[in-house]
Amino acid sequence: MTHPVTGTGVEVSGVARRFGPGAAALDGVSLSVKPGEFVALLGPSGSGKTTLLRILGGLDHADAGTVAIGGRDVAGVPARERGIGFVFQNYALFRHMDVFSNVAFGLRVRKAGRPPAEEIAARVRRLLALVQIPEMERRFPDQLSGGQRQRVALARALAIEPSLLLLDEPFGALDAQVRKELRLWLRGLQEEVGITTILVTHDQDEAMEVADRVAVMRAGRIAQFDTPEALLDRPADAFVAGFLGEANRVTCTVRGGVAHFAGEVLPPLAVQAPDGAALAFIRPHELFAREAPDSGYVVRAVRPAGPGTRLVVSGPAGSFDAVPAPDAPQPRRGERCALEAQGARLFPA
Repeated sequence: MTHPVTGTGVEVSGVARRFGPGAAALDGVSLSVKPGEFVALLGPSGSGKTTLLRILGGLDHADAGTVAIGGRDVAGVPARERGIGFVFQNYALFRHMDVFSNVAFGLRVRKAGRPPAEEIAARVRRLLALVQIPEMERRFPDQLSGGQRQRVALARALAIEPSLLLLDEPFGALDAQVRKELRLWLRGLQEEVGITTILVTHDQDEAMEVADRVAVMRAGRIAQFDTPEALLDRPADAFVAGFLGEANRVTCTVRGGVAHFAGEVLPPLAVQAPDGAALAFIRPHELFAREAPDSGYVVRAVRPAGPGTRLVVSGPAGSFDAVPAPDAPQPRRGERCALEAQGARLFPA
């Protein structure tokens, strides 16, 4: 590229969007993205994440609120004049054009500031080298794998030297292994060029792996916007706690700083929470299982999980994901065991 891409800040304030009667697609969303930051919009289907991305890109409009990119209010600014790169799940490549022409397209159609043909060619070839497919320039999209087509789409988005890159489920059509390889490569590329990037995904592993911060969305609102570590360790509410990561959900009653679990499915646990009914989220690594011949719980499955072991334990109260207690022999499949929580995140029921 002729010069490194530099990211720009994004400020979303009170954005609302409705499509006819009923619930709002976006309901007063506010979001501040730092220059050069990689942010993921994560949430279930219908949470509003793609609508927000489309408004940022000028493909849709807000019914209320403001959007500023690089300090510029972009209300009424057409998509082509926002200096934004787009990458979609379906690649949106021109099937009748080879890879070189696809990447060069955004530069060739410029009415003002179009670079000379020699500069366009040099930029395209540098980009193809950057996305690690320089030998593919004369191939057509139908001659490429899904992962290669996605790299072409990224190169085309970067060709116009945007200050903001918007990615809408870019790896959704790829198999799991290719997804993992490409998202790690994308994060490295984003850091290399320094471009502000906003990714829409429903895949929490993808969001937590590549993003500096993740905006967890629900029903047109942002439930929490924080680092991946903070989202897991300090979820803002029960929705975030249950949506991210794996957790056992158990009802309980808090009395005097102690959680008493319904049906005595677990021993009481000291907590910092107000008295009253609550819902406890217990991560598998916080739930210890140890051999107990007289217990009502039975180990149903044992599987490796990184350096440790995960257990699926079932009993009268249902099934739980747990780990072996570190100070006791590991329970085996079919053996009875007792469960004990070492920690939990509690929210009012």
